[in-house]
Amino acid sequence: MHVKYDDKPLYNSRIIISYIKLLETRYPHVNIRDLIKSSGMERYQIEDEGHWFTQKQINLFHQNLNKLVNNKNIARDAGRFAASSYVVGTMKGYIMGLLGPAKTYELLSKVSKRFTRSSKYQAKKITSNKVEITVTPYPGVKEESFQCENRIGYFEAMLQFFNYKPPKITHPQCIFKGDSFCRYIAHWQVSKVTVWRRIRNVLVFLFILFDTAAFFAYPLLFFKVFSLSMFVILILNLFLGKMETDEIKSALFSLRDSSEELLEQININYKNSMIINEIGQAAGSQYDLSEVLQKIIGILRHRLEYDRGMILLANDDKSKLIFRSGYGYNEQELNSLLDEDGFRLTGNGQNGVSFTSFMKKIPILIDDIEDIERGALDRDFGFAHKIGTAPFIACPITFENEAFGIIIVDNIKSGRVMLQRDVNILSGIAGQIGFIINNINLIAMLNQAQKMEAIGTLAAGIAHDFNNILSSILGFSTLARDKLEAESPAGNYINNVITAAERAKELVRHISTFSRQTEKVLKPLLVRSMVNEALVLIRSSFPSTIEIKENIDIKDDYIIADPTQILQVIMNLFKNAADAINGREGTITVSLDHVSFSSHELPEGTNIEAGEYIKLTISDTGSGIKENVKKRIFEPFFTTKDIGKGTGMGLAVVHGIVKSHGGGIRVSSKYGEGTAFDIYLPKSDKKAEMSEQNDVTLSWGNESILFVDDEEDIVFLGEKILEGLGYNVTALSESLKALDIFRKSPEKFDLVITDLTMPGITGLKLMEEIRLIRPSMPFILCTGYREMFPVEKNNANIELLLKPISRNELAETVRKVLDKNN
Repeated sequence: MHVKYDDKPLYNSRIIISYIKLLETRYPHVNIRDLIKSSGMERYQIEDEGHWFTQKQINLFHQNLNKLVNNKNIARDAGRFAASSYVVGTMKGYIMGLLGPAKTYELLSKVSKRFTRSSKYQAKKITSNKVEITVTPYPGVKEESFQCENRIGYFEAMLQFFNYKPPKITHPQCIFKGDSFCRYIAHWQVSKVTVWRRIRNVLVFLFILFDTAAFFAYPLLFFKVFSLSMFVILILNLFLGKMETDEIKSALFSLRDSSEELLEQININYKNSMIINEIGQAAGSQYDLSEVLQKIIGILRHRLEYDRGMILLANDDKSKLIFRSGYGYNEQELNSLLDEDGFRLTGNGQNGVSFTSFMKKIPILIDDIEDIERGALDRDFGFAHKIGTAPFIACPITFENEAFGIIIVDNIKSGRVMLQRDVNILSGIAGQIGFIINNINLIAMLNQAQKMEAIGTLAAGIAHDFNNILSSILGFSTLARDKLEAESPAGNYINNVITAAERAKELVRHISTFSRQTEKVLKPLLVRSMVNEALVLIRSSFPSTIEIKENIDIKDDYIIADPTQILQVIMNLFKNAADAINGREGTITVSLDHVSFSSHELPEGTNIEAGEYIKLTISDTGSGIKENVKKRIFEPFFTTKDIGKGTGMGLAVVHGIVKSHGGGIRVSSKYGEGTAFDIYLPKSDKKAEMSEQNDVTLSWGNESILFVDDEEDIVFLGEKILEGLGYNVTALSESLKALDIFRKSPEKFDLVITDLTMPGITGLKLMEEIRLIRPSMPFILCTGYREMFPVEKNNANIELLLKPISRNELAETVRKVLDKNN
């Protein structure tokens, strides 16, 4: 069976350990845990010296690492670091030191098998200070160029155990240049101490031979020759001692420099930790983003040695970066930063430093802005000259691969050179800010959801109470009108009252829809047909200055929905679009598409689940929505229209309907350019079935009805309406008293009409008690709102009436129930 080498374990975990140790020492801002996870590795695997990784994992690790550190030589640096005592260990370093450089290189062929199974290593000594190393990949293995660089770094580092200068590594043959193997020549300088030590050893040997010969051949000269030999050897030893002392001093100085560098790195790490800690505390005490950014800028000003700094965040549609906080700028510079144009992320700004840093999510260090071509920086170049920017760094603020903005710092006064470590520090801080911004956004979304839920609960309560009031207004007005002449002034006044009450009734229904308390008639619905039906109504009522375009790519996709409510969504959105165009020439486009989402690609802000959806988009070329308004458009009673021109319930109702159908809604808008609403409704495999519609004939009656409601006005009204229709009515405002009367004469009544929510016992409890006496007793249950009707819909002896109830509705329903029961 053919083996895919991408999936075969080839590289020992100790190779990755060298990278991890390097990051811990020199790149403390890098989140190593996230790097390991994103590369398909686990920390315990890396710590396990018996674990091996695949080529695919190694490639992914290096790819992710390159995104986190701005160092194209990171692989070579890791190779150099791999041979350090920090990674290899002191005892192993000591043993290698005893072997000598050439012997250490020669051992590679044996040692390499413990680190890699991808290639065959061979080393041979050419001279005392030159070694040839060949690396030949095994069949099927496809390495990457960074692994070649890593090997070179490792070969360079191997001489550090012997206090030698780094060797010169030549690479005459390479698999990435078309050769079948890589060949490396390592050549190093022999130290002067070693050369003179060899000279001394040779002279000692020669002096011993010469003195021995003199002892036997010229006994009288032996002592003179021996004394001279000892003097020369003593002088050489003194000379060698001084050279060795100088070499040790040099090593000590080097060690001191390394210690100072290490101490400096420790101080930098401590400063970074303090900054991250203070930023975390600032974020923990505030949920307002502007306040948090102001505190963070204060921390950066206090802790970091930059002359100026600023934080720029992208607007909602990510078309530009906007100044949010900063320090070190005078009033004129701040005015430039706060202008309406900001830092563009579209159009001509696409070559700028800010654009590149934000879009590619990479830090950029500019040593001298004069060295950069004008065309390359575009608007950033002009801005930089306007405020006099010196060396500066632009670093992206990101979280989980999403960019929120950038940080820019510079040294306009001091002119201090920017280094890679400045980039590393700023990258760590930017990552922390990205995490904080993401959390604040999540909290804001949660608060908004809770706010909408609270408003919905309040709206449901208002609708319930207001329905009772409207029932009385409509009922009594109807009764009053019946007592008056049709064309009398009083009759006309009553008609106006009824008309106003009907409008109020419609408004209450809007409120109930927003709070998702209305009764829905759910059935399979062909969305395309519903859109076409809406367009027929819209085209007949919209002005000719508005062009309506269709972009409908689906034919027979169904959803489970209430047709009336979906039609209401379409009509409301079209009306909003027409209002945005505001009498001018414009275009409204309606689109239908079939979309599918996994759990990792759900549209932002919709809170929908993974699955298949019908996407309904209604877009316009109107005035657009301002950023500060966009966050509130779904709130009930919020409107930007003049008083009397809008209730502020249109989009709130749309929001309520879409959510109640398990869907989601997303709005995108650019002020002055237009708006688009995307509605996502779950796709269904069920198709519509033909059903018969039974018309109910309204008529009077003479049956006996028990009418129960805790509102005195409703009781009086119900009694008068039903008596006016010919029925015998017993009307009561106390449910317990009603139960008592029924128990005394259970055969007297043909129908019970009761409110659901009442003191004493509820309407449902009253129904249960009555049905213990007469199981087949028909009921009409009345309520101002309905969260979930707790009675089976197919029960023929139960009907539901939603308040406010008109006389016609009551008459129809009573006759329908009685006729069915008979």
